[in-house]
Amino acid sequence: MSTHFRAITPIILCVLLCALTAAGQDIDATLAVSSSSPATLQVKGRFVSLPARNLSLIRDYAGVSGLADRILGLRLENSRGESVAFKQLIPGEIVAEAEFTSWSFNIDLTPKTSQRALGHTSWIGTETGLIFFRDVLPMVRDGSKGNISFELPSGWTTSNGTKTFSVTDVDRSAVAIGKDLRRVEVSVSDVRLCIVTTEQWRFEDKRIADFSVEILRAYDRRIGNLSNKSFQILYIPFPKPLSAGTWEADTRGDTVVIVSSDMPFETQSIQRLHEQLRHELFHLWFPNSVSLTGNYVWFFEGFALYESLKLGVELNRLRFDDYLDTLGRAMTIDSMRSQNRSLIDASRSRTLEDTSVYARGMLAAFITDIELLQSSRGKEDVTSLLRNIYKKYPLSQPSIDGNTAILDEIRSPSVVRFVKGDEQPNWADIVRPIGIEVTTQPGVTDLKVSDRLTSSQKKLLDKLGYNNWRRSTVVPR
Repeated sequence: MSTHFRAITPIILCVLLCALTAAGQDIDATLAVSSSSPATLQVKGRFVSLPARNLSLIRDYAGVSGLADRILGLRLENSRGESVAFKQLIPGEIVAEAEFTSWSFNIDLTPKTSQRALGHTSWIGTETGLIFFRDVLPMVRDGSKGNISFELPSGWTTSNGTKTFSVTDVDRSAVAIGKDLRRVEVSVSDVRLCIVTTEQWRFEDKRIADFSVEILRAYDRRIGNLSNKSFQILYIPFPKPLSAGTWEADTRGDTVVIVSSDMPFETQSIQRLHEQLRHELFHLWFPNSVSLTGNYVWFFEGFALYESLKLGVELNRLRFDDYLDTLGRAMTIDSMRSQNRSLIDASRSRTLEDTSVYARGMLAAFITDIELLQSSRGKEDVTSLLRNIYKKYPLSQPSIDGNTAILDEIRSPSVVRFVKGDEQPNWADIVRPIGIEVTTQPGVTDLKVSDRLTSSQKKLLDKLGYNNWRRSTVVPR
């Protein structure tokens, strides 16, 4: 390597590599499961159009670090098939001494012990595997296409039903592989849905399809039509036994991934399935179908929790008591924060273990709902806000910062203060106008409907789903 390259500091190198990666390109690749112990994926590929001088491999994602450390036996070649020398100055960032067009390496995909890692990064188990292209292929710019081929053990297939297929966005695609994958295909209006699962659950595969159709139709009615018309849901078990009810999910582009253990009883298992789908299918709208950028996780996770909660009451999967109980627990979590930071700051530095961002984000949605219901006399609510944002910022529009766009759309001084500030609000004052009372004990916040309600309070509570619980058969939590 020349003196010029040796003189570049690691910080400047990272800047240059990011710039080069942003100018990435489409790829062709073959992914071969070459060993089961350790679980090894052999990756071979090439850049389709232009040669490159650097190769970037993801180092961490969703709080899972050390991803680039799994890479072994890296080789770069030029268009003549000749080996090209390279330097790795920091893990996952490769600088070649000459232009190269193709690359190959092995990745150790032995399942990690962390349930977080198993839901958000690639792994291969004895019967099933989960491949997120983002962490097994070189990093490319958003929207890069890929022609991907799989070479799998005998009896294995992919969730797509074929071992060779094309993806329209390498960075936002995921595939399940394994034995005995089962597929169920359904249509919701003009939306096509493919559900892939394996193992035996305490419910039939048809349950996943029926619930998915019900929830997609509900969100479609509440928020708006999805621009994409084809989706898949991968519902697969963890590769190793975990405690009952444990699950992780990740929605990438048009693919919803849910990695789960089962529940002890059928009714619990069905209830948990509906909860999982209500939350994850929301992400097909937010953030996956809007042109908002930046870290505004407080919104698309917090509002997903709240909208999922309201939809559960509307569909009689939850009682209104469950709705209040969940919000009370969110208030309890928020009151126990070790650091007082704004939601925006907490979103930037959050970890997946930090539930306070999710809880406080859901409370931001709750306050928004209350204010909209009051100011419009029940004609608008938080769902109206979601519908307006979805319509205003489609993917076809230029990107805009998510935090700025959301707060501009909410336009409520109290909600903006809650999101940008760090104070604990007086919940009793906030919920009293809609007929809800707050009881606070050490470490516990409870909500209940007031014994005496005015006619206007009854109307607002009905908008929140107060009367739905009478028709619900859900067992209390």
